[in-house]
Amino acid sequence: MAEAVKTPNAKEVYEGLTGTQKCAILMMLIGEDEAAEIMGNLTPKEVQVLGAAMYSVQGLGQDTVNLVLDEFLAIIKSQTSLGISGGGYIKNVLTKSLGEDKAQTVLGKITPSDSNKAIEILDWLDARSVADLIIDEHPQIIALIISYLEPATASDVLNFMPEKKSGRHYKKNSHS
Repeated sequence: MAEAVKTPNAKEVYEGLTGTQKCAILMMLIGEDEAAEIMGNLTPKEVQVLGAAMYSVQGLGQDTVNLVLDEFLAIIKSQTSLGISGGGYIKNVLTKSLGEDKAQTVLGKITPSDSNKAIEILDWLDARSVADLIIDEHPQIIALIISYLEPATASDVLNFMPEKKSGRHYKKNSHS
């Protein structure tokens, strides 16, 4: 009497996969162009190993693939702060790949400056509040802030400013 061969379930198949096979599954999911770009950055030996792994996982069921994706997402969530603040992650990746000195040079060029954040707050204020905030500033500072605002908001802010600060005073007197 022949014994029935037990077909492994998705969890069992998943637990038997190597890291390379899991990577191969992800490579097959991201699309040909993206996979080709990644392969172009690998050594010939790595391409052979990963290519063989891609062949070995061709017929896996969707449930097994989903388990691999779940693991991938769990790793991403634990290792990156994507969507929150990736600054530390980006610095670590650059430092590991380029070395400390080169990473600092690159970071100095690409790290966004927080100096814009203060002026971005103006986007959330109404025109009256902006006018009250800048009324005692030097005319050049007022002009700079007004230039940052949307035209309609800038116009409203100028209407709330006293004539001597808004520029209307200068405009009227220049035609005399």
